[in-house]
Amino acid sequence: RDPRSPAAARAPRTQRVRAARADAGRRGLCRCRVRAGRAARRVATGAEQPAMFLSNLLDSPDPTVFELAMASNLSAGLKPAFEYLLRTLGERYSSVFGLFEWKDELFLAVTAIVQRHYLATYDGSFAENFYALKRARPGQAPAELAPLSKRDKLWSLLAVTLAPYLREKLIKVHAAFVAQRAARAPGQSDQAEPSLLEKALAEAFSRGVPFTLAAIELWSFCLKFLFIFDRTRHFCPSDWLLGVVIGRVTGEDMRAQMAREELAAKQRGFIMRAFGRFFGLLRTGLVASAILFKVVEWYYSPENQAQREAMEGPALLPPAPMPPAVLPGAASLLRDPRLCPLCHEPRKNPAISSSGVAFCFKCINKFATEHGQCPITGTP
Repeated sequence: RDPRSPAAARAPRTQRVRAARADAGRRGLCRCRVRAGRAARRVATGAEQPAMFLSNLLDSPDPTVFELAMASNLSAGLKPAFEYLLRTLGERYSSVFGLFEWKDELFLAVTAIVQRHYLATYDGSFAENFYALKRARPGQAPAELAPLSKRDKLWSLLAVTLAPYLREKLIKVHAAFVAQRAARAPGQSDQAEPSLLEKALAEAFSRGVPFTLAAIELWSFCLKFLFIFDRTRHFCPSDWLLGVVIGRVTGEDMRAQMAREELAAKQRGFIMRAFGRFFGLLRTGLVASAILFKVVEWYYSPENQAQREAMEGPALLPPAPMPPAVLPGAASLLRDPRLCPLCHEPRKNPAISSSGVAFCFKCINKFATEHGQCPITGTP
């Protein structure tokens, strides 16, 4: 019965109150259903996709910020793991130690080969494929993703390999340039006075590089902040410049990839199958080396050492031994404590002999291999 009808007005007051409450409940339930239907339509059409936390629950093609952050951290951890592995091999085999000076170029070559294979095969970098992500072009619909072209894959390869290499080289060159300017004493007579243009260029380089790097970091932070609140689909500046978005690998992508691999395996020869197995082993080795490096880094970190000392107590160190006697004529080698006694140049990868004298690792390794003793004290 409608509570606003004349019959309802003549009904007892208790019945009118009950009828009004029932009518209000039906209206509230209808409004809740309408709101839920609108929200479901917005999610289904892609107009509202909470990419921060709920994309896994709503089966969204866009990954969460946590997945992209973990993929970025995995990429950043590969370089220290590669350097640690190269340094360990150099300490055991002296012939490998000469390659340590070219560690950046070697890492660039290795990552270029690996990333090219993953971009060509899986439409994503090594770290993105590890977390079941892929690179794609945004389609016409909000939830639609278009495959990458060969040009997009080439630019993505340069973005994930060459761009970090150039950034690290720029930081090293800038640090060396600033240190050289700080160490240069004013009024030196052996160097010509730079011109005004050279001074302006040096000042612009000294101040411009930190400002540029800070602006790029601020840009990256703003993109991540907007990505969290679903205001952009680009997670980093390189993706924004290339017009590329990161999406999830769906079940259809996996089935299509398995079909392509089965077809290619039938057409490949022995050499190509060996290369495929090599890339599979290389992927496992890269992940294992990154995890091993993180474990070693944590074990030897100052925080862990301080915690272990707090639990076990400070370690008792033995007293320092007396310094060994210097060989006749060897005292002239110790001209400057900052230089290597053998090559008389700043030490490269310093190494200490059994007598406690610091040398370049390459110099002392060669001398100890030939003579079997310390060149300063004669200690075996």
